Amino acid sequence: MQALGVGISEALIGKKTAEAALNELVPTVTKIMRESGYAA
Repeated sequence: MQALGVGISEALIGKKTAEAALNELVPTVTKIMRESGYAA
């Protein structure tokens, strides 16, 4: 889940708001979860 780490880092250093950083991750995380059999 490197993408999540990048998103959190961007929020912590102030490059993006926490909301913006995490909202951008939704498609990536959803894809990972589907591929792993966790999301419908």
